[in-house]
This record gives sequence, structure tokens and C-alpha cells, in this order.
Amino acid sequence: MTDTPQTTVHRSITVPLAQAEAFALFTDGIDSWWPRDGHSIGQAPLQQVSLEAHTDGRWFERSTDGEHVWGRVLQWQPPHRVVMSWQISAEWTSDPTVATEIDVRFTDIGAGRTRIDLKHHYLDRYGDRHGDMLVALDSPDGWQAVLAAYAANVAPIGFDRHTLVTLVLRPDAPLLSPAGAEALQDAHLAHTADLVAAGVILAAGPPVDPDDERLRGVSIWSVAPDIARRMCDEDPAVRAGRLAAQVATWVTPAGQLRFERVRVPRSMAEVEG
Repeated sequence: MTDTPQTTVHRSITVPLAQAEAFALFTDGIDSWWPRDGHSIGQAPLQQVSLEAHTDGRWFERSTDGEHVWGRVLQWQPPHRVVMSWQISAEWTSDPTVATEIDVRFTDIGAGRTRIDLKHHYLDRYGDRHGDMLVALDSPDGWQAVLAAYAANVAPIGFDRHTLVTLVLRPDAPLLSPAGAEALQDAHLAHTADLVAAGVILAAGPPVDPDDERLRGVSIWSVAPDIARRMCDEDPAVRAGRLAAQVATWVTPAGQLRFERVRVPRSMAEVEG
């Protein structure tokens, strides 16, 4: 008795995304997660992967040596299913005569999660190269690696916490002579520059044309809010009763903000214009 050859590779994965989001990321967002190394057919580095969002839309890569078609959309059923032809030969070149198919289904399993089932059908159509293609596509470096790259892109998002300080003009701020105001501003700038040099303040500067005319300064700190409050109390402009510090914790997606060490003014004499 002859064993029936395996003609389908099946891989599944569950992601923490709602069904519509999972479908959109897999299709419209394919370029953001498709693995660059070892998963293209061009001879030059892969630049972009695109899947046109309609029946008969192209599925292709763009490299520095041109465009290479991988297949076409056979069925477009958002957010449940997309079926694509796989027009890549056993020599890993674009070949419109190849007739295998990739069927990807998105199933809502509740709690904001979606199961994705990818099946690559009709591998027997590779004829005597069927075994080679089955091994390649069914290996850890095949569809398993592709879905792993997709899942890595939708891993739970971490967050960075920064301390945000805004300085506002107090309603009972003392009246100062021009010379006195300039001296106090220079002392305030020097205090800020010292904290920047120490790595305590990551970025600081005045707002321009704010909606709230009392707003005088905004800064992002690397220390906890309670420490920032104590250091703000040492600011000459705060001690003189001219400015008041408002402190809050600011949460941003992990890695979204990057800070560089740059020279900051220690007096108005250093400020251009």
C-alpha cells in the first residue's frame, strides 16, 4: 500500500488582537512584520512587501533589483479569510504557472484574541520537487518562522514612564525690575543646565504661544515624581515665588522617546535672537 503524500502545510498561531485588527495587520500591514532575512526571492535586499487589498490584487516584493510577484489574491473576505496563489517555483523564482494556494483564516476566540490558521495547499503540484518544497515550507524556517515574526509584531506593548514637569507663572508672582527678572531667569537656566548635565532632566524648553499664558516651561525628567518635586523646589524661580511646578507621570510606548545630550543655555546671553 502506498502512503498518500502530504500536500498541505498547516500552521496556527494565536495573537492578542481583535479579529479585524489581526486581519488588517496580516494584510495591509504585512510590510511591518514580514521577515527580511531568507524570506524573499530577489537577488538584492528586500525593501518592501505588499499585498493589494482586493480580489486579484498582487502579492509581491520590491527589492533594489525590481519587483518580484509572489502571487495574487484569490479570495478577499475581511476580517475572516484571505486566500492567495503562491506563484513561486521550486527554484524560488517568480513563476505564474505555479498553482499552489495559501489559505489564511482568522477566528475570533474572545477576550480580544484571534487564532490564525495558515494552510499551504496543493504542494503535490511541484511534482518530483514536492518533497523538497514540503521540507522547506514545513520546517522551522518556513511558515512557522513567518507566523512567529507576525506574532512578535503584536506582542503586548510595554510602556516607559517619565516624569513630566510644567512650570507656570504664579498668580501672586512678585513684580521684578527688568534687571531683576533677567538675573532670576539666568539663575533658573543655570539650575536647569546643572540638572541636564547630571542626567536628571532629559529635555527642557519653553512653550511658544501656549493656550494658557501662564505656562512658562516644560521638561521631561529621569527621576521619580517625588524627587522631581523636591528638585523643583530648589529652582531659584520657584524659590522666589515667581513660578510653580506641576509634576505628573507621563507614560509612552516603550522606546518611543529617545534623548540626546546637547548643550543647553546657562543664561539669556547664550540664547540666540
